[in-house]
Amino acid sequence: MDPCAQLDARERLRSSRPRARIARVLLLLSLFIACPETRAETRAESIETVPPSPNLWHALSRGKLVLAFRGRIEVAKAGDLGQSEAYTLRSILGYRTQSYRGVSLYADIYNVTSPTRSTYFDPTRLPNSQNLTTISDPLNTNLNQAFIKIEHPRSIGGGLIGGRQQIILDDARFIGNVDWRQNPQSFDSVFAYATAGVQNLALRYGWIGRVNRVFAGGGNNPDLANFDSNSQILNVEFSRFRFAKIVAFAYLLDLKQPNQPTPTQQNQNSSKTFGFRVAGAVPIDGTWSLPYQASYAHQSQYGGKSIDYGASYGLIDIGLRHPRMGTVGAAFEVLGSDAGRQQFTTPLGTLHLFNGWADLFLDNGGPDGLQDFHLYIEPELPWSLKANLVYHIFWTDNQSEMLGNEFDAAVSRRFGRHFEFRFTSGYFIASASSPKPQVYPTTYRVWLDFIFRF
Repeated sequence: MDPCAQLDARERLRSSRPRARIARVLLLLSLFIACPETRAETRAESIETVPPSPNLWHALSRGKLVLAFRGRIEVAKAGDLGQSEAYTLRSILGYRTQSYRGVSLYADIYNVTSPTRSTYFDPTRLPNSQNLTTISDPLNTNLNQAFIKIEHPRSIGGGLIGGRQQIILDDARFIGNVDWRQNPQSFDSVFAYATAGVQNLALRYGWIGRVNRVFAGGGNNPDLANFDSNSQILNVEFSRFRFAKIVAFAYLLDLKQPNQPTPTQQNQNSSKTFGFRVAGAVPIDGTWSLPYQASYAHQSQYGGKSIDYGASYGLIDIGLRHPRMGTVGAAFEVLGSDAGRQQFTTPLGTLHLFNGWADLFLDNGGPDGLQDFHLYIEPELPWSLKANLVYHIFWTDNQSEMLGNEFDAAVSRRFGRHFEFRFTSGYFIASASSPKPQVYPTTYRVWLDFIFRF
């Protein structure tokens, strides 16, 4: 499924003061529409094509201004916690120069603000004195990206990007920019890409020195702090075949949070992962086709991590598509567990896109791992509407115990080149036999996004 389309789920809104709340929502709607997001979640500024320039002054002065706003209303309730309501506005101001002799620059600043900070729990501000549901959108201003891009000669067919940048590989399952949250994730890194002169081949290598997570530094919560890193990522893509794109990858993540109290906690997110991915679409006739994707990976101890473990990841996803009707499909994803000691982890991925939009399983099911079977429908709709419906069933990987099921729904529409409206919801219903009803309680989340891109 398209990661941009997979961004949301189902929920119910409750209000103890209906009229006051409706008035407040309408007021904020008017604010957000007047000054409404940014780019699609599947692209990073660093990989965009930069036009050449005849001289240095021309390159610096005739670049492209980046201006975007995303107004968001998010309502969430988990278990016995109180309902949170976050009304936030994300603003992005950036500038990209043109290319001079293969060299270009880019930088952007993100700001997240809200008129009603007390109505939701930001997990970077402990303690949770109001006992509200978590919404991970801290208010802050930060330099999200600042990098230099050097394009290699055509014979190599690639380039080098150094500095603070967003990186997205494949479907963002393992490496992503988490642009779903108002503060996206970026990497202080060196990233190289090339074809080595071979048609249909893409080589990507990166060294990561720091991970700037979505929590704006983590505040007084050490679990949410940025990662100090000495990590390497390698991704090789071959798209020679008509019905299949093949990717092999190796992610050696040495991640550390120095403010954690013990070495075990400081290094708990480190791992090494080797795997492959195959994706494509097989035509049945002139109209019908079978889109599919499959992936396998194995993960084990790396860096300073003290737990010696081995856990596997697997995905198989098969659909049926008609260009005038849409797509239906079924998928099964396993985030394995090593006998309940340690789960397969994906600390740098865009986790909201996977395992339900209610965001219950951002920890991949904890030490017991997670199994996720889901059915999805992506219908073709009139009036330029896009929609996505998903139904999930979740089990632990260790012992295969039932956790619950979830209903997700998303609808969006663009208005011209600059405006977009998006509704997303996720409604998770905990199983009566769940072994972890307090960790994964019945939860709903709803989002309304009003987006402007200049």
